[in-house]
Amino acid sequence: MEVVFYEDLRGYRPVQEFIDQLTHKTEINQIVAHVRELRAQGYRLQRPMAAPLRGGIYELRPGQNRILYGFREGVAVLLHVVRKKTMTTPSRDIDLALRRLEQWRKR
Repeated sequence: MEVVFYEDLRGYRPVQEFIDQLTHKTEINQIVAHVRELRAQGYRLQRPMAAPLRGGIYELRPGQNRILYGFREGVAVLLHVVRKKTMTTPSRDIDLALRRLEQWRKR
């Protein structure tokens, strides 16, 4: 499966920019491993590496980070990233990912 980074009309790529700012090799390696599994397994990827949220939004679960993503026609798009601080992913972050997924689908 192809995996791409969401990019807005101004060229902002939130997940890519988050990864680029990381300095801990372990954290980077966890994210890379999870993205590789998403590429390999696609829709079949399950816990503990990934989990469904709502509205067609899923989360990759590398360490304390949550990378929200969605699908369209065999492509997974990485939409948003959250540092996990609570047991649940905040609704506002899921809502943002849903808006980005809709914008990406329209393009």
